[in-house]
Order: sequence, then structure tokens, then C-alpha cells
Amino acid sequence: MKALSLLFVVLLIAGCGGGNTAQPQAKTPAQAPVTVEVSFSKDVQPIFAASCMPCHSGSGDAKSKYDLAKYEGIMANVVACNPDSSKLCQMLATGKMPPAGPLPGDKVEFVKKWVSQGAKNN
Repeated sequence: MKALSLLFVVLLIAGCGGGNTAQPQAKTPAQAPVTVEVSFSKDVQPIFAASCMPCHSGSGDAKSKYDLAKYEGIMANVVACNPDSSKLCQMLATGKMPPAGPLPGDKVEFVKKWVSQGAKNN
């Protein structure tokens, strides 16, 4: 019985490790960033309506042959999923359009993100 008590005390001390050792923490998997889908009708079209329509309205008296008033006209200048190959994104990113002054960077990035996501008519 004395030997059993001694064995219990030894195991108890060895198991505690002196109380100063940090216990390993369970690792949690890295969380994937949340991707928000950009909406053409809610997010992208208002940018074009506010900044591009004086010249790109598609009407007979428009200054440009590029019609950015409708999805189909915009898509004539977009390569879905590839903003770097899209003429529209290139013009916005370089600041060549609109001629009144470049769009704010966050709006340009929003358009590029929409194109990267497939330029959906949503």
C-alpha cells in the first residue's frame, strides 16, 4: 500500500510538470477571407451612370461610340474574369477616363473586382 501511494505521488508530480509549463494550444484552421460579390445593378452601373453618361449614353448625340448605358454596351469593352485585358478597366485605371478627372481608386477597384468575378449581369 505504501508503494502504491508513493507511485501515485510520483505520477502526480510528473504529470503536473511543476506547474510552470505552458500547455500546447489547439491550432485553429486559418479562416478564408470573405468574398463579397459585386452587383452590376447596385454597385457598378451607378458608377457609370454618374461618371460616364455625358459621353457614353448610347444616344445619337453622345460624344463617344461606346455605349456604357447598358450592360451589353459595357461588355463590349470587358473581358470577363480578366480586368487587365479589359479596355474599360485599362481606361479607368490609367485615369484616361473620364476626361473630367479620374475616378477615385476605390471605384476603379470595385469595377475591376466586378470584372474579376465574371462581370455578371446581376
